[in-house]
Amino acid sequence: MSPLGKKEKYVLWLPGWFPSKNNPLNGDFVWRHAAATGQYMPIIILNIEKNNQLSKKEKTIKQVENITIIHICYPVQFRYAWIERFISLFLYIKYCFSESFYLIQNRGKPLLIHVHIFQKSILAGWLLSLRWNIPFILTEHNSKFLKESAYSFHSYANLKKLAIKFLIQKPSMITTVSKVLANGIAEFNPNAEIKITPNVVNTDIFKINNTLPDSSPFGLLHISTLTENKQLDLILQAWDFVNTVYPGEFSFTIIGPKDKNPNHPLIHFLPERSQYEVALEMQRCKAFILFSGYETFGCVVIEALACGKPVILADIPISREIIQDGVQGFLATPGDPVDLAKKIIELRNHYIEFDQNSISSYVEKKYSYAVVGKLFADIYEEITNF
Repeated sequence: MSPLGKKEKYVLWLPGWFPSKNNPLNGDFVWRHAAATGQYMPIIILNIEKNNQLSKKEKTIKQVENITIIHICYPVQFRYAWIERFISLFLYIKYCFSESFYLIQNRGKPLLIHVHIFQKSILAGWLLSLRWNIPFILTEHNSKFLKESAYSFHSYANLKKLAIKFLIQKPSMITTVSKVLANGIAEFNPNAEIKITPNVVNTDIFKINNTLPDSSPFGLLHISTLTENKQLDLILQAWDFVNTVYPGEFSFTIIGPKDKNPNHPLIHFLPERSQYEVALEMQRCKAFILFSGYETFGCVVIEALACGKPVILADIPISREIIQDGVQGFLATPGDPVDLAKKIIELRNHYIEFDQNSISSYVEKKYSYAVVGKLFADIYEEITNF
C-alpha cells in the first residue's frame, strides 16, 4: 500500500507519542498496536512532532507491510516558552490538515480517524473529523488520568480540567489498555463508551526458548524507564534483604536508561536494549520483577510471561488485571520491600510449580497481535460498517 496508490479503505492514525529516529522507544506500544491492527486493515500513521535540532521542516514516508508511516518534524524556537508552545500547536494542526487534505485527494477519505493518547493529537483528530465528516476514536495509554500519577490531570488548574473534560467527550468511542485506566477516564467523562483493548506482545520475538542455559544462580530481571513510579529504591532494598539471607544464591539484572545506573556492586546493569535483546534476557532469567506504585498496563510484564517466565508484581489494580496470584507469578504488598523479598524467595522455592508452557499460552490467548488486532478491527467495523 502507498499513500499515493489506489484508493482503498484505510484508517488514519494520529499518535500523541510514536517512535522516531531521535527517540525510538517513545510510544513504541502504539507501534505495536499498529502492527497488530495492520493485519486486518490498511493504516496510515501521521506522526508530526517538534524537533528543534532541525533548521527546517522534514518529511519522510516509510512503508511497513500494510502500514504507511508519514513522519513530519518541524523546528520551533522562541525565547518565551508559552509562545513556542502556541506556535508549535498551530504548526501541528496546520500540518495535520495539509497532510490529510493531500491524502484525501489521492486516496479518498479514511474510514476513521484513530487518535492515540490524549495530547494535542486529540484536538487535531476532533477538528479533522468535523472538517471531513469522519468519525474518530481515542485509544488511551496515558497515566495522567490516574489520580496517583505524579503528573495527574486531576491536579491541573480548573480551566485546563474543563478543556480536558470538553475534548474527552468528542470521540465516538474510547478504548483503553486497562480497566484501571478506563475508570480514570470515566471521572472526566462518566458517559463515555469505553472498551478495553490491551497492549500486545510480539510472540514471534517473545517466546519460550529452551536452547539457552538456565541462569545460575537464580536469575531475576527488572526492565523499566527507572522513573520514580517504578520504585527502584524499594526493589534494591528487597534485593539487599534477599542477598543477605541467601548470599550468592540469586543474581539480578536491571535494564534501563544508562544515566540511571544504580551502580550497585551486586547488580548487573545493562543500558536500554532492542526488543530482540530484551527477549534474550527474559528467556535467560528465572523470573521478572516490576514493583511500580502505579501503571496503566506494563508491556514488559506480558513480554516476560510470553517467554514463560513467572512475574512478581506490586499488588496494584493493573497487576490483578494481568495475572492471577500464584498462577502466573506472585503479587507483593505495594510499597513493602520486605514482602517483595519474601515473594522472591517463595517463588524460588516453588519455581517448579510454575509451568512455562501454560504461562506462555495464557499470554498468547489474551495479548497476541492476532487477538488485539481483531479487537480493533471489530471496533472499526462497529463504527463504520465497512
